[in-house]
Amino acid sequence: MRKFRVCLLTGSIVFGLAISFLNYSASAAAGSPVIAVENVGQLSVVETLTGHTGIVYQLRFSPDGSRLASGGADSTGRIWDVQSGKSVATLTGHTSAVAIVAYSADGKYLASGSADMTARLWDTTTYQTVKTFTGHGGFISGLAFSPDGKTVMTASADQTIRFWDKDSAETTTTLTGHTGIVYSLALSPDGKTLASASSDRTIRLWDISSGQTTATLRGGKGEVTIIAFSPDGKLLVSGGQDRLLRVWNVADGKAATLTGFAGAIYGVAFSPDGKLVAASGADGTVRLWETGALDANNNLVTLSIQEAVNAAPTAVATSGTTDSASTAAATGIAFSPDGTLLAAGTSKGPILVWAVKPK
Repeated sequence: MRKFRVCLLTGSIVFGLAISFLNYSASAAAGSPVIAVENVGQLSVVETLTGHTGIVYQLRFSPDGSRLASGGADSTGRIWDVQSGKSVATLTGHTSAVAIVAYSADGKYLASGSADMTARLWDTTTYQTVKTFTGHGGFISGLAFSPDGKTVMTASADQTIRFWDKDSAETTTTLTGHTGIVYSLALSPDGKTLASASSDRTIRLWDISSGQTTATLRGGKGEVTIIAFSPDGKLLVSGGQDRLLRVWNVADGKAATLTGFAGAIYGVAFSPDGKLVAASGADGTVRLWETGALDANNNLVTLSIQEAVNAAPTAVATSGTTDSASTAAATGIAFSPDGTLLAAGTSKGPILVWAVKPK
């Protein structure tokens, strides 16, 4: 297993995740922002995107990198023009928090999953709903498209994963086996393996063609809430309630454990070249590890998200949070397809976009 070196973006917030997953609370923590830059690379905020009036749960860049989609506690999705930083569309129709968004590989469709127990399919030309997927018995917090775009996969609090025909919106397959909420889905780059993360403290690997579990990864002491595959499909990163980031070798099920978070982990992502893995946590930090580095304890960069959020002209978040006006936390994160940008949602609504400059 590779060793990792860490880059830390820190704020000044403790961010709590409630059992319902969509109900957050936050309280101020001691400490002031610190800015330090090492020679491995630099991160600088280039955009602050404002429009959501509550927590931003998850983010996804479009395949061509020109758009950023976000889902929020204000029951909307938003589409952002990456170059201008302007909101170009607001997706309305869900009746509760939008917990997850995902693009099809060709970028023609966006899927959204909500606490209203439905998923929606949006045409990315008109930004109108073209299909609504109903049948889950709990909130939807995980989404993935098949590589050919014909199947939408959803994960739910009802402990199941469903495969839907994109065109008919009918369920074609239901995967069962988890004994808790299924929080997150990740599809391997070759499209053959689906990973799922659950409150039952396991990650399951599923064979897409057969719908059978091929492996169950264990080792955490808390709910596993977020996962992502590396670009080559050989590694899987996971985070959750036990405050530990794990990078799994998919072939043998062994994991490297990365420490440092003082609270639950909410977001994970690999850079497109696989050289960086990023994670966001309840302690108000976003951390980046260099996957090929030898020293797991060397901080590369420490930056503040608090300063940028405080300066953003947006309303105080009121949906699902008890934040005071002075606090903010990083939530969902995503790299742009070319790896030059890293976006992070916040508990106050603004989305921060950093420029990632390799050494």
